[in-house]
Amino acid sequence: MLINTAIDECTIGDLGVVVLDELHMIDDDHRGYLMELLATKLLSLEQSVQIVGMSATLPNTPLLARWLNAKYYESKYKPVLIQEYLVSDSSIYSIATASAFFRALSQTRLSQPNNPCRMIQTSAHRELRGPVKNAVVALAIETASEGYGVLVFCSGRSECEVVARLIGRAMPECNKETSAKRQDIVHDLRALPVGLDETLESTIPAGVAFHRTALLEVIAVRLATHINAIEEYVQRTLLYHTTDKARLKKLVEDAIHDLQNTGQIRIDSDGSFEATSLSRATVGSCMTPEDGLFVHDELQRALRAFVMDGEMHIFYMFTPLNIWGIGDINWRIFRGEIERLDESGLRVLQFVGINPAFVNRMANSGKQLTDSEVADPRIVRVYRRFYAAFQLRDLCNEVPIPTIAQKFDIPRGFVQTLAQTCEGFAAGMIQFCDTMGWGMLKSVMEHMSDRLKAGARADLLELARIPYVKSRTARVFWENGMRSLRAVAAADPKELVPLLFLAQPKKYKTEKGDDERFKQKLLVKSGVIIEAANRLWAREQQLEFEDDEM
Repeated sequence: MLINTAIDECTIGDLGVVVLDELHMIDDDHRGYLMELLATKLLSLEQSVQIVGMSATLPNTPLLARWLNAKYYESKYKPVLIQEYLVSDSSIYSIATASAFFRALSQTRLSQPNNPCRMIQTSAHRELRGPVKNAVVALAIETASEGYGVLVFCSGRSECEVVARLIGRAMPECNKETSAKRQDIVHDLRALPVGLDETLESTIPAGVAFHRTALLEVIAVRLATHINAIEEYVQRTLLYHTTDKARLKKLVEDAIHDLQNTGQIRIDSDGSFEATSLSRATVGSCMTPEDGLFVHDELQRALRAFVMDGEMHIFYMFTPLNIWGIGDINWRIFRGEIERLDESGLRVLQFVGINPAFVNRMANSGKQLTDSEVADPRIVRVYRRFYAAFQLRDLCNEVPIPTIAQKFDIPRGFVQTLAQTCEGFAAGMIQFCDTMGWGMLKSVMEHMSDRLKAGARADLLELARIPYVKSRTARVFWENGMRSLRAVAAADPKELVPLLFLAQPKKYKTEKGDDERFKQKLLVKSGVIIEAANRLWAREQQLEFEDDEM
């Protein structure tokens, strides 16, 4: 979006260097095209922009260097000598060379392997009876005990959490200073709007944590407005270096034809390409052409009949289109949520295309919804999106993230991701309406976007503007008489300490001797909150004064 804005405002000439970190992500199925598109646009600019691509795991460096017209450097220097080993059934083999690796691999297939470097002692604990987990935990503890850090890669989120808990329980006790620093991290994470993951809460004190991990655009930003320019642009894409030229030409022709047929570009009598309002809205909102068409269709229907006497319609509109990680819909839960909708919510179902009878059939059958189940594959997206909209509704009504995760039978991490991504998607929807000239719909969305940022009901929006005062904290302030910006700005820091303590998770308890340290930390936080409230209050007074002067 930054590059598009700079091109549109004619300030792109100020750009000199762009660093593409984690360049191997260009191969990612869902996000790789964004990196390729960014690089291709930079290569298509009239002025020269230096592109620096960095990655530790690129398998096809010469190809990427040819695409980017770049020189590439491969360094074998390592400040710390890397020693590689293969672990199998409690036996450790050195694999310093390729031949050593194949020798070790052959040994793992023997019932009694020969010449391992060393053996890992088996554990009597039930959870560590498996040789893999036992080896991972034993090697991690051994390395950490010698004062080094350990990085463990796992196959999935659940496995990641299991291994983190195992290592955390096996870690030796640390000194008081280190323990205090780790407890500070726990306090800071608890204060975040999304809260603290239960597994992290149990492992951090032990020193263990885990982490889970187009043509339309070039026409819309006027980098290419004629077939010759399109051809030049295509020659700067990675696709040009990896695809048969005749096939690529056909792909480009088909893409131009589809964009014209779907109303995303116009072709003038002289053969020039011109972006329509639809394509500018799509690109300005950082959507793909397909997503832009889907959103355009839904927003047009909303213009004809937007449900204003409830909130479900706007929550549905603000739910991201691509909801990665949601997994399968729990149709019984979906049915239960529909049954609890009021008349306004039921009308939203009808407008967006949700059939309660179909949901009931799916709940009774135990099946999952696939593209083959319905005539229009876009319907699958509507059902999945509405299911997530129920979760977004609960988030904005101050339901705790763990409660939502349990209620909808989904990982807590998905709810956190939804909370973090919906605000950006909502901004894109507002931008889409603005570009299309749909001012009334834009105004409705802007009003609700404040609740997304706050994660709270409308009565807390003023308090939620204050840094570090979100959702739960704002509700505690409200229920204890601090219901306005002015009230917080005039408060004494010591007044806020017990309120901030109340805003902590109910299960939170300080360790012996840690209570006073935590209170001091909350006192500092109170001062920051009051100072921020005073700045906001002063700004409001200044604006009122300026309005009176006018």
